[in-house]
Order: sequence, then C-alpha cells, then structure tokens
Amino acid sequence: MPWWRRASSAFVPAAYHGSELGPVYGVSLFEELATIDSAWVGAINAAAAWLLALFPRAAADEILGDQHSVVNGTLFPPLSAEPVHGGYQVTGRSAFASGCNYARWLHCQATASPEWVCGGSAHS
Repeated sequence: MPWWRRASSAFVPAAYHGSELGPVYGVSLFEELATIDSAWVGAINAAAAWLLALFPRAAADEILGDQHSVVNGTLFPPLSAEPVHGGYQVTGRSAFASGCNYARWLHCQATASPEWVCGGSAHS
C-alpha cells in the first residue's frame, strides 16, 4: 500500500481505523513526508477524509467504514445545488483535485439558496 494511502487516514477518527492525529501531529507528519516525497496528495486526501468524519453518522459510516477507502475532493469554486425529488441536483464545473484518480469517494462544495435549505422548498 502506498504511503500516501496510509497517510490519508491521519486525521480520521480511530473509530474508522484512522490515526486521529489532530492538526499539530498531522501537519508534522506531512512536513516530514515532504522531505522524502511530495506530501501534497496525501495531505489533500487526509483533509478530505477528516471533513467527512464531520458528516452525519450514516454518511461517515458508509464512506469511512472501509479502511481502504481514499477520499478526495475540492471545495472551490463552489457548485450550485437545486432541490429535486429525493435530494439535490448539483451543477457547475469544479477544479481538478490532485490525486482524485486514486480516490474511491469524491466530494465537492455546493451552495443552495437559503429558502430551499430552511424549509421553503417548492418540493416540501
């Protein structure tokens, strides 16, 4: 298993087979890795996996429950989300995310109109 795949769980909670290093030790890990190889992809994957650990439990369980899962994604520019039956439809164009071709899961940021999110959806 490549080092960056193992490093991608640096910030993931132990409940999901992660190292749960926290920001100080996690950043130190990637600084050290950068002295021997490019730590860029591992750091992006680790940050993406950490973000998903903040999701609702069912989503985190599905995505992070597989200890071999690699998560990647991009937050900028945000895409647009419109409510549709059963969820949201996300549209737009996202930037390339370094290491996305190694990922099993991808995430992106999307913004929705506040009236849709706060209960004013035409689909409610």
